[in-house]
Amino acid sequence: MAAMTTTLITGANKGLGHEAARRLLAAGHDVWVAARDPERGSAAADALGARFVALDVTDDASVAAAVARVEEVSGRLDVLVNNAGITGATKPVAEMTADDVAEVLATNVLGPVRVTQAFLGLLERSDAPVVVNVSSGLGSFAMTHDPERVESTVPGFAYSASKSALTMLTTQYAKAIDAIRFVAVDPGYTATDLNGHSGPQTVQEGTDAIVAAAQAGHDGPTGTFSDRTAPCRGEGGGGQARAGSPAARPNVTPVRASLRSHRACAMTRSCAAAERPTSFGWPRDCWNPSGPTKLSPGTSATRP
Repeated sequence: MAAMTTTLITGANKGLGHEAARRLLAAGHDVWVAARDPERGSAAADALGARFVALDVTDDASVAAAVARVEEVSGRLDVLVNNAGITGATKPVAEMTADDVAEVLATNVLGPVRVTQAFLGLLERSDAPVVVNVSSGLGSFAMTHDPERVESTVPGFAYSASKSALTMLTTQYAKAIDAIRFVAVDPGYTATDLNGHSGPQTVQEGTDAIVAAAQAGHDGPTGTFSDRTAPCRGEGGGGQARAGSPAARPNVTPVRASLRSHRACAMTRSCAAAERPTSFGWPRDCWNPSGPTKLSPGTSATRP
């Protein structure tokens, strides 16, 4: 059973954030519902039995005030879920402006950076801190180029670019800060206000990856990108175990890009090119569930 945590979820007054809060509360965790609208946010928190803190991810003062409030009440933060996001303007790409794109990046990319940086101090007080960035398959190069994936048919433009950036930020944070786990998750095409409730997945299905990542604990991976059906593999890689955890393995190269559980056959290029890729762009037979491939010190692996 996962240890009980203090968790903060941005944009948690509705949709995926709200459902993730509900499920984590039901599992016994202490959850902060963070939302920019105080009235809607506090109403949602009251209905759930959660704590509420006003937080606008685009505003430094708002984020600083939220940090102060969480510190005053909880003293630390174990899990930060960067969930708040917007789709932005809905118009043809040819009509998009730099300001249209900037608006989306301000919330979906700079928002998580602003919030993460501000909460680093409280996260460092946790025994097993983790930052869960809610990304999207629309930001995946593999998915948006796979004709069998719905992501390949959606012209997301600014939204897709923002999610690509968020996933990359996740891997860079994971490289830079060993004491905190950083993971990106793809909820999948879920029926929420963000897409006019057009997705085939329920909000419970859409939060499976979020909830799993939030409860992975000290031994969970870092630097990964996963969805509810394919944890810890694919684009963004299988990541690596935190230093000192039972899952950490000796004689593995320190280059994180090579510590990916699905790349055993990619190292030797033994997978047939005709094999149908998974949702993350790698043949299922290439996934090595036994763990990271061991390489000689100083070597690394690149995607063929």
